[in-house]
Amino acid sequence: MVVFVDTQRLTVDDWPNYVPTNLNEDEDYDEFGGKVALDGDRAAVSLTRGVDYYSGSVFLLQKQTEHGHSRWTSQGIINAWDGDPFDRFGVDSIALCRDTLVVGAPYDDFYTNTGNPGAAYVFEFDNVNHVGTGTAIRSTTKLQPADVTSSSYYGFGSSLAIKNDIIIVGARQDNGSKEIPGSAYVFSKSKRPPTASATGAISSPWTQMAKLVASDGEKGNQFGNAVALTPDFVVIGACGSSEEDNGAVYVFNSHNNNWSEEVKLVPPTTASSLFGYSVAAAGNTIIVGAPGTNNKKGAIFVFTSAKDTHAIDGGRSWILQAELVPVDAVENDYFGISVDISVNTGDKNKNAVTTTIMAGAGVPYTSQTHRTFLYRFEQSLPHEPQWTLVERIAPPLDAVPYSDFGRNFAFSGDTLLVSNPGTINSQERHASSEGNLYVFERDGMPRPQTATTTTTDFNQRREQRNNELSPWMNLLISILILFIIQRVFLRNGVP
Repeated sequence: MVVFVDTQRLTVDDWPNYVPTNLNEDEDYDEFGGKVALDGDRAAVSLTRGVDYYSGSVFLLQKQTEHGHSRWTSQGIINAWDGDPFDRFGVDSIALCRDTLVVGAPYDDFYTNTGNPGAAYVFEFDNVNHVGTGTAIRSTTKLQPADVTSSSYYGFGSSLAIKNDIIIVGARQDNGSKEIPGSAYVFSKSKRPPTASATGAISSPWTQMAKLVASDGEKGNQFGNAVALTPDFVVIGACGSSEEDNGAVYVFNSHNNNWSEEVKLVPPTTASSLFGYSVAAAGNTIIVGAPGTNNKKGAIFVFTSAKDTHAIDGGRSWILQAELVPVDAVENDYFGISVDISVNTGDKNKNAVTTTIMAGAGVPYTSQTHRTFLYRFEQSLPHEPQWTLVERIAPPLDAVPYSDFGRNFAFSGDTLLVSNPGTINSQERHASSEGNLYVFERDGMPRPQTATTTTTDFNQRREQRNNELSPWMNLLISILILFIIQRVFLRNGVP
């Protein structure tokens, strides 16, 4: 087994050009290390405070390799060109694919009473390595829904996903009153070059293609609180889709540019599971986080599909393949609060496909258990169809109690980035918001696999194993008792 090893830690001080304004007396309140996005050798991480109160900023990184050694270096900072305090630019969502970075700002202009529903900003890298200057990226478009009204509140930008030339923007539409079910928007990038109007304004290459809503949407669904995207389908989480916040997940597909709801996935459990709080998808697999399951121990659900050849709209039949829970899970772990998935075809000659799931367990700041971990599960088809827990990644030593390690992460290839916005202040012994970003790389040295396969039938297999061992244990105990009796008799001179 190859494990991830902590190799680097970054803080806000690694970006010397960052100069926050409007500081209050708590100068540690940076909230660095919020949302994380990673694709290849590029990455981005958000900072809550930004240049003004909760306006938000996004810090760019790039992986540099010299003499066989790799290190992530700062590549500048981006902000919304029309940003205001409390916009939360990058705080709730960022997404990265190849040369395109998308940053959500679900509170854009909300507190200025202009009725704006939030926004998503699109940036493009120019593929030139401007180390440390921040000039390697340019802004292109500010996305907003086409059906916005002066009195609407959408939360547009509360979640994001991008794949190639498609962007999905979630708008969970929950302003605390739980009165609106939520929605998600599909944007497509035109292959035509941008044009200039008579006033000199450059046209946006991104066009809204569809607005997705649940067929059975109700108040408080929070449809759009999490989104995931593959070349074949879109996954939308709605973690509040019942009075008990049981949750649901909706799958949409496009047939001849017409988007339609393919299926609604629901959890096998009931009562406040928060099913759909986090989602991820790749290939024919959907991962759904349900951190409220089983008294907040949490769980993740794995769904797989097969193409339905009889469906005119290209639909699929989805089945629940596994429910994964770590063997060391306890109440209030909130396992599944974040999830991600990666598929590696590996050696084609061996016809093996390895799927990796990463899931976080992060307790709220009010919890007293301070259990924050990342768990890595793997499945290798066709040889090892069973999901196996291969690694539990614990916070580094400096991420002591009150850390938020594992709530936000991203992994790609051999690199795992984990944010930790709640590092403790060792002098005052309280939860400080000055955060870190940890870099983990796969260690090339194989290690013995010590983790245990963990699915819903784990307890059954453990009981079966105990039953198989019981006769042998009884025999060993009998031999031990006879040995002790013999020693006692010899000591007392009994022949």
